[in-house]
Amino acid sequence: MNEFLKEGTNAYYTHMGVESVHEASVLANEYTWEILEVLRNAGGQGITPKKILEKVREKKKNVSSSKIYALLKKLYENHWVDKGDYVNKIGDTGHKHILNEIAGDILVNDDFTKVIKEKMQKYIEKHLIPYFLEYSKEVIKNLNDDPKTRKWLPDRKKESYCFNCHSNHEALEFFDCIFSIASSLFQESDVFEIMMKKERFASEKYTVKSS
Repeated sequence: MNEFLKEGTNAYYTHMGVESVHEASVLANEYTWEILEVLRNAGGQGITPKKILEKVREKKKNVSSSKIYALLKKLYENHWVDKGDYVNKIGDTGHKHILNEIAGDILVNDDFTKVIKEKMQKYIEKHLIPYFLEYSKEVIKNLNDDPKTRKWLPDRKKESYCFNCHSNHEALEFFDCIFSIASSLFQESDVFEIMMKKERFASEKYTVKSS
C-alpha cells in the first residue's frame, strides 16, 4: 500500500492509503489535489462541480472543464468524494460534492475485523468504550483550554456538517487520529514491552525503544 496526502487537504493525517495503480494515478494528477483542497475548504455543505471548476481556475487558469469533471467522477468512484442533490433558492436542482472522511492509512482485513468483533465486542463495550469516552472529553478540554492548541479542534459550526451523514467528517478524522496516537503510546510503553516478552512475541533482547 502506497501513501499520498498533500498538506492542506487534511488537518490530522499526512498520508492516505492507496490500494491500486488506478488510485495512485488519480492522486498523481496535480489537479486532484486542487480539487481536494477546494472540497476541504467548502466544508460539510458541499460545493457544485461548477464552483469547484471556478475555484481550481483561480490557481490553474488553463485547466479544462472536462479534466476537472473527469477527476471528480474518479474521486467519487473511489469513495474519496460523495455527492448529494440540492435545490437552490430559485428552484434549480443539481449535485453538490463533499470530501469524505479519510480514515488514516491502515486498512484492516475484513475477516480479522469480523473475528475481533465476534470475540471481543462485549468486552470492548463494557471495559474500553467508557475509557475512550473519558479520554475523548479530556483531549477536547485540554486542547480547548490552551489558546495555542484550539486550532486542532474540529469546527463546530453547523455549516461543517455533511449533508448526507449530518456529521463533521473532520471530527471523525480527529477521533481516529487521537486514538491512533494513544495506541502508539501504548506500544512505546514498558507494559507493552513486558507483555510482548511474556506472550513470547519477542525475545528478552527486545525493547520498545529499539522497535
